[in-house]
Amino acid sequence: MGTAGSAACASCHPAAAAEWAASHHARGERTLGAEELAAFALRSDVKVVGSRVEIPVPTQVAAAGVAEVVAVIGVDPLWQPLVAGDHGRVQVFGEAWDPQAREWFNVFDPLPTEGSWQHWTGRGASWNSQCAVCHDTEVKKGWDDASATYQTTFAERGVGCEACHGEAAAHAAAPTTPVPVASPALDTCLPCHSRRAALTEGAEPGDPFLDRYVPLGLADGELYWPDGQVRDEVFEGASFLGSRMAQAGVTCNDCHLPHSSATVREGDALCLGCHAAQPTFQPHAHHPAESEGARCTSCHMPTTRFMQRDARHDHGFTIPDPALAVASGVPDACTGCHADRGAAWAATQVEAWFGPTRRATHARSVVLAALEPDEAALTALAARDPHPYWRATALSLLADSAGGSDVLRAASRDADGLVRVRALAALSARPRTDTITRILRNGMRDPLRAVRVQAARGLRKTLDPDSPEAEPLRTWLLANLDQPEGARDMGAWWLERGQAAKALPYLDRATAWDPDDIQARLYHAFANLRLGRRSEARAALEECTRIAPQLAEGWLALARVQQELGELRAATTTLEAGERALPDDPRLPTALARAYREGGLEPAAWRAEARARRAAEH
Repeated sequence: MGTAGSAACASCHPAAAAEWAASHHARGERTLGAEELAAFALRSDVKVVGSRVEIPVPTQVAAAGVAEVVAVIGVDPLWQPLVAGDHGRVQVFGEAWDPQAREWFNVFDPLPTEGSWQHWTGRGASWNSQCAVCHDTEVKKGWDDASATYQTTFAERGVGCEACHGEAAAHAAAPTTPVPVASPALDTCLPCHSRRAALTEGAEPGDPFLDRYVPLGLADGELYWPDGQVRDEVFEGASFLGSRMAQAGVTCNDCHLPHSSATVREGDALCLGCHAAQPTFQPHAHHPAESEGARCTSCHMPTTRFMQRDARHDHGFTIPDPALAVASGVPDACTGCHADRGAAWAATQVEAWFGPTRRATHARSVVLAALEPDEAALTALAARDPHPYWRATALSLLADSAGGSDVLRAASRDADGLVRVRALAALSARPRTDTITRILRNGMRDPLRAVRVQAARGLRKTLDPDSPEAEPLRTWLLANLDQPEGARDMGAWWLERGQAAKALPYLDRATAWDPDDIQARLYHAFANLRLGRRSEARAALEECTRIAPQLAEGWLALARVQQELGELRAATTTLEAGERALPDDPRLPTALARAYREGGLEPAAWRAEARARRAAEH
């Protein structure tokens, strides 16, 4: 179809074009202008010649130790330089400019270790794969795996008209021809306004979100608090998906003007425009009328600060729950302002105003906040919560348990796509049965790619990689090979198919790109083991037990390697350390008993030696 460019739209749509031109979307990425050059001129470490800016960088970004600043990303409250490195890489520089304070500052606190995925020189700050697709229009990442280089292209710098409406060359040539997306909605906004995993390279505006991405949620690391509040930098989308607003059918454009992104009304009028008309609505601020505490957003959209300066409103629209804060340490909006009073004071105050907390959202959050998951409570939540997002969350947390099989089987047929994805992920983690295999095979025919990818992941050990059935899995892996997680998963797939030699180069890359990825290190060690490289495996596993002593697999695998190397005493010492680190894991004492039998030690004698070693250590 072809792109026309935003300039081609302005003649027929001048009002929309004017709104867009002043927006953060239009200016989300831009070349250097007078304002940016003036900011760089304040730095003593850069060279500014005309419109060209060169800045010192580590040699891992550019071998010459200096790189050109090709653009900046972001507008207000900060923007960051984009520096052109070797092999087509463009990295987001670790320092940013605050246009209000007129100062440079480091966006990280604390500073990540140089060489880690999180450091600005690492893959986590790769413009090519992490930023461009949402800050530019019609981006083609252009990763070539054989040469490990990028040839990234885009149709327009910044988020242009066609980033949301689709390719419009035909419409520009003949205006009676409709644009692909006449009115962008949630599926158009979510790809860029959510923390998500990409299933393919690139997407067309208006595609179903779950055809191209899977949102990351509560079960995917420390991204959210148990009540859904933002914890890490997750943007707005998934928080909104879990809200009652989304469940009621509210969309982004109900609150935001699509071309300027400004809110449709100012202040509390935005919320009251709908809520004041509800039959049960009553004013409930309990704060002075004109105070900050009386604003709707202060309680229901609290801010979290990212990159030191960027305060963003939580789009989960949660109800402040200081009682949950007391019980589980979850932050609440009350003590966000009244930190000196504490959560217990806030809980007492809220109960005095509104009565005891009996909301279903409180009960749900208590279940999700439990340090020891309550299998029965999670199963009930997965079966009965009225909100599909939270049913999906509970299903994710059931993946490590043995119960809830009936609920998982029913959820695999749920009308909601995300529920089906999470159900198949949980079933894939279970010991394989004929029923689970049949459910996964049915998932291979699901209309949503996200479900098909998860089904293929569950069946990957038996899938022919060249078969049509494997296409969703193969496409997902190839789309992410320039990131450590993608390289790790590709290596794991080869390893599971018994081809350690093909797995090892991917796992070498994954561990080099993200040294903190323990799963990649374990796979790397297992690949070395299968290739008979026991010394290399031992070194990798020793590092695993140092970095992640909470993983029993590391201790067990290290002891196995030591036994194969004839280091029986070292193996028992390893398992003893593992048992101390994980006293409740039954696999370690079992392996320990086997180790001292193989070492010719009676249990009593071994225990005496163990006690002597511990005494010597202290």
